[in-house]
Amino acid sequence: MKYLKAFFILFFLLITFFAKCQNIDSLFNEARNLAFNSSREEAREVCNQILEIKPSYLDAAILKGRTFAWDKMYDSAFVSFQHVFSYNVGHKDGLSAMSDALMWSGDYKEALKFSNIGISFHPTHQDFYIKKATILLKMNEKEKAKKALSQVLDLNPSNEKALAILKKENQRLMLSKIEVVHDFEFFQEPYIRRRHLTYISYANKTPIGSIIARLYVNDIVKDNEHIYQNELGYQAELTAYPKIANGLYSYVSYGYGFNRLFPKHRAGFELFKSLPWSLETSLGFRYMQFISSTDSSKKDIFVLTGSLGKYYKNFWFSFRPFITPKDVGVSQSYFLIIRYYLSSADRYIFLQSGIGSTPDESSGDLVDYELYKLDKKKIKIGYEGPVKDRWTIKARLGYEYTEYDTQKFRDQWNITLGFNYKF
Repeated sequence: MKYLKAFFILFFLLITFFAKCQNIDSLFNEARNLAFNSSREEAREVCNQILEIKPSYLDAAILKGRTFAWDKMYDSAFVSFQHVFSYNVGHKDGLSAMSDALMWSGDYKEALKFSNIGISFHPTHQDFYIKKATILLKMNEKEKAKKALSQVLDLNPSNEKALAILKKENQRLMLSKIEVVHDFEFFQEPYIRRRHLTYISYANKTPIGSIIARLYVNDIVKDNEHIYQNELGYQAELTAYPKIANGLYSYVSYGYGFNRLFPKHRAGFELFKSLPWSLETSLGFRYMQFISSTDSSKKDIFVLTGSLGKYYKNFWFSFRPFITPKDVGVSQSYFLIIRYYLSSADRYIFLQSGIGSTPDESSGDLVDYELYKLDKKKIKIGYEGPVKDRWTIKARLGYEYTEYDTQKFRDQWNITLGFNYKF
């Protein structure tokens, strides 16, 4: 009987709690409707009722603060936002609202400070970079605004607000980057080989999307050879990410190889679509044409691909399959990429793991078709981040367990070092 009584008391308390929460949510919806229908004083009164019942209902404090800011009562707005920070110093909506109110009040220095705090707590949240760029433009800091826009477009090439700022500012904020990267690959079975791949690229972020021109130089070094001494491979490549509509952009690429160390032709097309809940999906294809080194015959390869990406807090996850139809069945490759953003969109730790070959990397896999189709298991870790205002470095270390002949495998190591300069 004692336990039954305790159960009923607990049940009653739970019902009361949920009813109370539901009542608070109804009050908040009422406050929102009042606020967005120009009844801001009444909205603040309802928010005060909510906060008297539950002081930790931070959405009410933020809404109350925003209505003060809309009425240019900035000191009162700041008090409401400080109430939010007393509960959660890194609250995303609170930091966003505080930055807005400071910017509207004309205190750009403090507004910039809170935008940077927002980025440090939420480096994948694109709106903080937009706020930062907007504030910097008001401060006539165009170079720093360019960097903030570059960061948000790295996260989402089709970001409407960032592209609108670029369009409004016309040519004054064109974002350019020169990058030089060297990739070294080493293996000892069935013979010792070292492969050096260097590329230089020029990228420009325009109001209609990014454009990248790249030149690769490939050298497979044998024993007693010097780097870039004998036969070299060259490939020229042009890639673009044109925006099609809000939340929809494409990937278009074509590369031409000048000798057998690259595919003769390499092309790709893909559509990317932003989805709710910070998701992005894509669907497309890759094409490669290999030229045989023995009889000069041609081998055309079509690869179906797509991706599913997700931002979660400081993480970005991307899963990508490659499906290659063959004469008998299909070849399948799968890759998972994880980035952990440290303090901004251009500073992150990188992890890639996968099975099979990828046509998106100009690696030793792409020397000829026979190597491309063999089995592989790969893992790669790395870091990318700025070292000065305009300079960024990247470093990656990779390991592959690679089939070099039917049922014969070798260990293969890969090191990548590079830097880029933004202007």
